[in-house]
Amino acid sequence: KYGQMSGEDIVVGASIPATWTTMTFFDTTYPTDKGVTTNLTNDSIAFDNTGVWNFSVSINAEVTPQGSSRTFDLRLYNLTAATPVPLDWLIATGSNAAAINFSADLLVNVTPAEVGDEFVLQWQSSNTINVVGFPLISMGATYADELQSLAV
Repeated sequence: KYGQMSGEDIVVGASIPATWTTMTFFDTTYPTDKGVTTNLTNDSIAFDNTGVWNFSVSINAEVTPQGSSRTFDLRLYNLTAATPVPLDWLIATGSNAAAINFSADLLVNVTPAEVGDEFVLQWQSSNTINVVGFPLISMGATYADELQSLAV
């Protein structure tokens, strides 16, 4: 069970918002999602089964260099229930950095009440970080729960 959406060579030309905002830079889905529903209309992933899922995110962003370090936050957000997953990633860029590269995995326990809920990736920053574009951005999920049966 797996699914993924990504964006490649996406031009942004805007600053990371100061308040939590859904990232809407995905333009391609994995052609054969299984157990996951990807939705490019609102850039969400819905889990079709209960259990533990490995949620992965990878961001390669080009930014306008500045003379000081900057930080921004990233989180997974349940759009249907209007609640964040209880973990934020705080990402820092170095002084005069022209790129941000970030990859992470997060285990998400999907309860029966959350099956079919749409999850999105959100970001915010209290610093001014102008994102020129995303050479590559992706998010996906792979079922990681215990093997229940070997039957196919």
